Amino acid sequence: MRYLLNVLLIAAITAFAASANAQEPTVAPVKPVEPPTETSTAGKKKLSLGVGLKGGLNGSLVSGVPENEPIDGTNRIDPNVYPMFGLGGGVGLSLEARYENFIGFETGIHISFDNGSGFEDINNIQGANLLRRNQDQSTTAYHIPLLLKFIVPGELVQPVFGLGMEIVVQANSELTFDPENVYPDEYAIETETYALLAATLGLEFKVGVVRVPLELRLGYNVGFSNNASDRVDYDGSTITYFGAYQGHFGLFTGIAYDYDLFL
Repeated sequence: MRYLLNVLLIAAITAFAASANAQEPTVAPVKPVEPPTETSTAGKKKLSLGVGLKGGLNGSLVSGVPENEPIDGTNRIDPNVYPMFGLGGGVGLSLEARYENFIGFETGIHISFDNGSGFEDINNIQGANLLRRNQDQSTTAYHIPLLLKFIVPGELVQPVFGLGMEIVVQANSELTFDPENVYPDEYAIETETYALLAATLGLEFKVGVVRVPLELRLGYNVGFSNNASDRVDYDGSTITYFGAYQGHFGLFTGIAYDYDLFL
């Protein structure tokens, strides 16, 4: 009898323990919350696009045709093309793509007011001066630079060098003489489109979020010829000058903002 009671007691204790364990809630392990991942630019190559305005003082020049060199096929008609030099100005849009702020490519379009002035002293057969005849050319043109640029990176100031081409599209041109009626022929001028071998060098100043360039630009007309028949055309009554200049130069400044891109 005692043995039976012990068995029942042990069974009751076991059942109670099992019931208690079944009623205890089980807690699932909590996984730590990971912070959101951010897109990183580490290791990516930086490409920027600079958009801005440039403008400043420019100059134009052209050499003269040697005195008494005839126009071909005209029985020694002297074209009277004088050397000219003049100053003007220009302004326009500048676009420049840069890779790692080390190498870049610049283009854009500038409207330019290109001028040249020259003269000829007309002497008698004894060499005495009779008069001075002045020649002036005024041209409005569009200049389109295509320049490969090299930058020396700096914190506040950085040197910049460039080499390439510049396309010049003359929109209109005017040629005047003073006095006018020295020779019997009429005179006219023809606009031209030509290419310059171009170079630029200067400094860029970092002012806040923008760049302020200060640069000297030089350009030489690679197709220029100093032969009389390449400079003018004669139809029997009118001498027509071809309006291309031999060289251009300019001192430019402006402002540019860079939009950052990544590769």
